[in-house]
Amino acid sequence: MGFSGSRHASRRGWMGWLVSVVLTLCPVPVLAAEDPGLQIEVQHTEGSFAVHAVFPVPVSPARAFAVMTDYEHMAQFIPQMRKSQVLWRNGERESVLQEGSVDLLWLHIPTYVVMSVHLLPDRAVHFHSSGGSMAVSGQAEIRPLAGGSLVDYRATLKPETVLPLAFAQGLVTRYIRKQMEALRTEMLRAP
Repeated sequence: MGFSGSRHASRRGWMGWLVSVVLTLCPVPVLAAEDPGLQIEVQHTEGSFAVHAVFPVPVSPARAFAVMTDYEHMAQFIPQMRKSQVLWRNGERESVLQEGSVDLLWLHIPTYVVMSVHLLPDRAVHFHSSGGSMAVSGQAEIRPLAGGSLVDYRATLKPETVLPLAFAQGLVTRYIRKQMEALRTEMLRAP
């Protein structure tokens, strides 16, 4: 591999450096509240991110839960998700494969995760990764709210990345915001 391997390694180092500089020069707020109904908080802790997202939606808890657990169609409405597939199902337990990318300027960073999912019908989803490009664990809960439902999503994400994680915090915040906005939009569509 000699020279070409060295050139490839130096390109990776150069790209990592460039991405780090861009993220440093273009900081993004950690607490995102562009939409007053959607609250997102992302905290960097010990090599991972603690994510908390909450939003009200004027649909029944059953409708909100049905969309939140529609893994077979999720790639059709979640941005940057290329594939979402139930690998197996056994009662209230499922294994789900999701593939996509995180976009950073002109870079498309591929991601994939295989998740073990435990459904608590019309109430909550508990999940943790069993493989993939990041470790994920958490829960999403649907609570009745006057005139609709409240979605409460909490997760810990530990991505495998060449980026320093402190710089990636804004990127994770934008990524989660896009996902939650798309999820809510799909919940509001007529079934």
